[in-house]
Amino acid sequence: MATGQSNYNAWRFRIVRILKEKNLLGVIEDETVSDTKDDRPFTIITLNIKDSQIPYIQDARTTKEAWTALKEAHQPIGMNGRMVLMQHLWALKMAEGADMAQYLNQFRELANQLRGLSVKGKGMDHSELVTILTLSLPGSYEPLVMALQSRSDTTTFDMMAGRLLQESGRRQISHATQTHDETNLPPHTALTVHRGSTGGTQNRGHGAFGNYSRGRGGSRNKGQGSVNQNTVGKDTSQAIRGIAPGTKCHYCSKSGHWKRDCYK
Repeated sequence: MATGQSNYNAWRFRIVRILKEKNLLGVIEDETVSDTKDDRPFTIITLNIKDSQIPYIQDARTTKEAWTALKEAHQPIGMNGRMVLMQHLWALKMAEGADMAQYLNQFRELANQLRGLSVKGKGMDHSELVTILTLSLPGSYEPLVMALQSRSDTTTFDMMAGRLLQESGRRQISHATQTHDETNLPPHTALTVHRGSTGGTQNRGHGAFGNYSRGRGGSRNKGQGSVNQNTVGKDTSQAIRGIAPGTKCHYCSKSGHWKRDCYK
C-alpha cells in the first residue's frame, strides 16, 4: 500500500498492472469516462493506500484527478526533481557488511524514479549506473570491480548486480562457517587422577601416566619410550588406586598392589 514517497514508484507499478489486467488503464489517461467505469479504478486506488494518503485524493472527482494528486505529492517533478534524485543517487554509500540485496533495491528505486522523470521514460544508460554503483561500494569489493572492468564485453547494471549478490552470498556463507567452527572447537582438557581416601597428592596428566601422545602404530609414547596399549588399562587401574606404575609389592615382589593388599 502507498505510504508516501518512499514506496510510491513500487506502488504505482503495481496499480498500473492491476488496472491493465482489468482493462481499466485508460481511466488514468482519459478524462472523459463515464462515472460507472470510473468507480472501479477509483475504488482500487482508494483501497490500496494508507489512511495518511487519503487527504491527497479526498477532493478528487475522478480516478485521473486522484492519480495526478498522488503523483504530484510523491514524485519530484521537472528538472529540479531530477537534480535532487541525481544528488541522492551519487550520495549513496554502502556500509561494510550491509545487506547487498537491500542496498541494490534502494539503488534501483532511485534509478527508476530518474527514468520516470526522463524524456520518453529513458533513464540513465548502463555505463553511468555501473560507474555510480561501483563508486558507492565498500573497499572490500574493489577486487571484484576490477575483475569485471577488465572484461572485454560491456558490463551492464544487471550483470554487475548479479555478481555483487553472488559475492555477498559467498561472504555470508564463509562468515557463518567460520563462526560455526569457532564455536564448536573441542575444549582443552587434562586428565586428572585422584588418590584414594587415604589422602596424598593429585596426579594431573603426567603425574600418573606420563605425557602420552598417540603414535602411528596406535601406541602411546612417553618421552622417547613407549607403553603398550594393553598396559594402559592396567596402569590406569593402578593409578586410580593411588599406585604409581612400576610399584612392586614388598612381600611377593609383583606389581599392581601394596603389601597390605597382597593375596599371598
